[in-house]
Amino acid sequence: MTPFSFDGRSGGGVRFHIDQVLADDPQRAAWRAHWRDMLDSLGAADAAARAPAPVAWSSPEDQ
Repeated sequence: MTPFSFDGRSGGGVRFHIDQVLADDPQRAAWRAHWRDMLDSLGAADAAARAPAPVAWSSPEDQ
């Protein structure tokens, strides 16, 4: 079973509020782990990686 649903109900049919769930560190960690696992199973694990550091668009000579 997934830790979330798209209809705002838990696996037991009980309504929940996404803001309350994501404000709780252990529940947020469970959601994030499941999300990363799903991306990994799709071959898209890199999509969950942190973005690389920004790169300056101009060279030092242009500044």
